[in-house]
Amino acid sequence: MSRASNHRGKHACRSASRKAPTQNSHPTKLTIANVISLSEGTLYLGASFDHGKFEAYTREVNGRVNLAEVFVSFIEAVKANVAKW
Repeated sequence: MSRASNHRGKHACRSASRKAPTQNSHPTKLTIANVISLSEGTLYLGASFDHGKFEAYTREVNGRVNLAEVFVSFIEAVKANVAKW
């Protein structure tokens, strides 16, 4: 494959991905609410822990942990499929 055609292929892939946003390409409600303190009723900038968002933090962490738990199975399945090639 020539360098030019490889570049066009990468460009086409990037263009297609920009045109087809997914559910995961948008910020979560927790991301948007990051600058608002639910427990203090103030705005802030920078890292902080808001006790008013504890349930949302728990759901977010649990979701990420659950996703991480399936990664090993996913990688093993991909390895098995690639080995068949």
